[in-house]
Amino acid sequence: MNIEIKRIEPTIENLYEIELLRHQVFHLKTDDNSIRLSYSIFHALHNRLIPFALYLNGDMAAGVYVSCYGNDLFIDHLFVKEEYQNTGLKLGRRLLNTVLELKPIFEKHFGKEISLSRLTPNNDKSRSIYEKIGYERQSNTPYMIKHI
Repeated sequence: MNIEIKRIEPTIENLYEIELLRHQVFHLKTDDNSIRLSYSIFHALHNRLIPFALYLNGDMAAGVYVSCYGNDLFIDHLFVKEEYQNTGLKLGRRLLNTVLELKPIFEKHFGKEISLSRLTPNNDKSRSIYEKIGYERQSNTPYMIKHI
Protein backbone atom coordinates (compact mmCIF):
# COMPACT_ATOMS: atom_id res chain seq x y z
CA MET A 1 0.00 0.00 0.00
CA ASN A 2 1.48 3.31 -1.12
CA ILE A 3 0.17 6.45 0.61
CA GLU A 4 1.23 9.88 -0.61
CA ILE A 5 0.01 13.29 0.57
CA LYS A 6 0.43 16.25 -1.75
CA ARG A 7 -0.46 19.91 -1.82
CA ILE A 8 -2.69 20.51 -4.81
CA GLU A 9 -1.43 23.23 -7.12
CA PRO A 10 -4.21 25.78 -7.70
CA THR A 11 -5.07 25.17 -11.34
CA ILE A 12 -8.63 24.63 -12.55
CA GLU A 13 -7.80 21.06 -13.62
CA ASN A 14 -6.24 20.08 -10.29
CA LEU A 15 -8.92 21.78 -8.22
CA TYR A 16 -11.68 20.23 -10.30
CA GLU A 17 -10.46 16.73 -9.38
CA ILE A 18 -10.36 17.34 -5.62
CA GLU A 19 -13.61 19.31 -5.69
CA LEU A 20 -15.34 16.49 -7.60
CA LEU A 21 -14.26 14.08 -4.86
CA ARG A 22 -15.57 16.45 -2.16
CA HIS A 23 -18.91 16.76 -3.94
CA GLN A 24 -19.17 12.97 -4.26
CA VAL A 25 -18.31 12.31 -0.61
CA PHE A 26 -20.78 14.90 0.69
CA HIS A 27 -23.46 13.93 -1.87
CA LEU A 28 -23.51 17.37 -3.47
CA LYS A 29 -24.38 18.16 -7.07
CA THR A 30 -21.63 16.86 -9.32
CA ASP A 31 -22.54 18.73 -12.49
CA ASP A 32 -19.76 20.70 -14.14
CA ASN A 33 -21.07 24.17 -13.18
CA SER A 34 -21.62 23.28 -9.51
CA ILE A 35 -18.03 22.17 -9.27
CA ARG A 36 -16.30 24.84 -11.38
CA LEU A 37 -18.21 27.67 -9.67
CA SER A 38 -17.75 26.36 -6.14
CA TYR A 39 -16.63 28.44 -3.19
CA SER A 40 -13.67 26.10 -2.69
CA ILE A 41 -12.31 26.45 -6.21
CA PHE A 42 -12.75 30.23 -6.19
CA HIS A 43 -10.89 30.65 -2.89
CA ALA A 44 -8.18 28.11 -3.75
CA LEU A 45 -7.48 29.98 -7.00
CA HIS A 46 -7.05 33.15 -4.92
CA ASN A 47 -4.77 31.43 -2.36
CA ARG A 48 -7.29 31.75 0.48
CA LEU A 49 -7.77 27.98 0.70
CA ILE A 50 -4.94 25.50 0.39
CA PRO A 51 -6.00 22.04 -0.81
CA PHE A 52 -4.21 18.79 -0.02
CA ALA A 53 -4.99 15.30 -1.27
CA LEU A 54 -4.10 11.86 0.00
CA TYR A 55 -3.41 9.30 -2.71
CA LEU A 56 -3.68 5.59 -2.03
CA ASN A 57 -1.86 3.56 -4.69
CA GLY A 58 -2.17 6.54 -7.05
CA ASP A 59 -5.93 7.01 -6.46
CA MET A 60 -7.11 10.26 -4.83
CA ALA A 61 -8.72 8.83 -1.70
CA ALA A 62 -9.07 11.86 0.60
CA GLY A 63 -8.79 15.61 0.59
CA VAL A 64 -8.76 18.66 2.81
CA TYR A 65 -8.96 22.43 2.40
CA VAL A 66 -7.12 24.65 4.86
CA SER A 67 -7.50 28.37 5.51
CA CYS A 68 -6.44 30.91 8.10
CA TYR A 69 -8.47 33.55 9.95
CA GLY A 70 -6.79 35.58 12.64
CA ASN A 71 -4.26 33.26 14.23
CA ASP A 72 -6.36 30.15 13.66
CA LEU A 73 -5.83 27.46 11.08
CA PHE A 74 -9.22 26.28 9.84
CA ILE A 75 -9.79 22.80 8.51
CA ASP A 76 -12.59 23.85 6.17
CA HIS A 77 -13.35 20.46 4.65
CA LEU A 78 -11.91 17.03 5.35
CA PHE A 79 -13.28 14.18 3.29
CA VAL A 80 -12.50 10.55 2.54
CA LYS A 81 -13.80 8.56 -0.40
CA GLU A 82 -16.63 6.37 0.88
CA GLU A 83 -14.96 3.11 -0.15
CA TYR A 84 -12.04 3.94 2.17
CA GLN A 85 -14.11 4.98 5.18
CA ASN A 86 -14.36 2.50 8.06
CA THR A 87 -11.55 0.35 6.64
CA GLY A 88 -9.09 0.87 9.49
CA LEU A 89 -6.70 2.73 7.20
CA LYS A 90 -7.41 6.01 9.05
CA LEU A 91 -6.80 8.06 5.92
CA GLY A 92 -8.57 11.17 7.21
CA ARG A 93 -6.56 11.07 10.43
CA ARG A 94 -3.31 10.64 8.49
CA LEU A 95 -4.16 13.55 6.23
CA LEU A 96 -5.16 15.82 9.11
CA ASN A 97 -2.05 14.99 11.15
CA THR A 98 0.18 15.68 8.14
CA VAL A 99 -1.52 19.04 7.55
CA LEU A 100 -1.05 20.04 11.19
CA GLU A 101 2.65 19.22 10.93
CA LEU A 102 2.90 21.78 8.11
CA LYS A 103 2.12 24.71 10.42
CA PRO A 104 5.33 26.62 9.42
CA ILE A 105 4.31 26.46 5.75
CA PHE A 106 0.88 27.92 6.57
CA GLU A 107 2.42 30.64 8.73
CA LYS A 108 4.65 31.65 5.83
CA HIS A 109 1.82 31.45 3.26
CA PHE A 110 -0.68 33.45 5.33
CA GLY A 111 1.93 35.74 6.95
CA LYS A 112 0.68 35.03 10.48
CA GLU A 113 1.71 33.09 13.53
CA ILE A 114 -0.78 30.27 14.04
CA SER A 115 -1.65 28.99 17.48
CA LEU A 116 -4.91 27.01 17.07
CA SER A 117 -6.49 24.64 14.63
CA ARG A 118 -10.28 24.75 14.31
CA LEU A 119 -12.68 22.42 12.61
CA THR A 120 -16.35 21.56 12.65
CA PRO A 121 -17.25 17.88 12.94
CA ASN A 122 -19.90 16.59 10.55
CA ASN A 123 -21.31 14.04 12.99
CA ASP A 124 -20.71 12.25 16.30
CA LYS A 125 -18.32 9.76 14.73
CA SER A 126 -16.07 12.48 13.33
CA ARG A 127 -16.29 14.35 16.65
CA SER A 128 -15.03 11.22 18.43
CA ILE A 129 -12.15 10.82 15.95
CA TYR A 130 -11.11 14.46 16.39
CA GLU A 131 -11.18 14.09 20.17
CA LYS A 132 -8.82 11.11 19.88
CA ILE A 133 -6.25 13.27 18.11
CA GLY A 134 -6.42 16.11 20.61
CA TYR A 135 -9.26 18.38 19.53
CA GLU A 136 -11.56 19.70 22.24
CA ARG A 137 -15.11 20.94 22.00
CA GLN A 138 -15.45 24.69 22.24
CA SER A 139 -18.48 25.75 24.20
CA ASN A 140 -21.16 27.83 22.49
CA THR A 141 -19.71 27.26 19.00
CA PRO A 142 -19.80 24.40 16.51
CA TYR A 143 -15.98 24.31 16.48
CA MET A 144 -13.49 21.95 18.00
CA ILE A 145 -10.04 23.37 18.70
CA LYS A 146 -6.51 22.07 19.10
CA HIS A 147 -3.47 24.06 20.19
CA ILE A 148 -0.71 23.65 17.64
